[in-house]
Amino acid sequence: MKTPLKKVREARKLTQKEVAERLGISQSTYSRIEDEGKTTREKAQAIVSFFGTDSGLSELHVLYPARFLEQEAS
Repeated sequence: MKTPLKKVREARKLTQKEVAERLGISQSTYSRIEDEGKTTREKAQAIVSFFGTDSGLSELHVLYPARFLEQEAS
């Protein structure tokens, strides 16, 4: 299943590496954030700002991706 963050990134046709470079973090760190939500609130805010308000992402989507996967499966 795709997390909300992954869906937005793919819709914008960006790679994890491209996003990570723009955020100033490693690709492996970004991958962990995208898959597991393991990050700080500050990084979550930076990610949401990067993708913009029109993305529909919130800090909660970044920090707790599994909660949103469960909602989609229902």
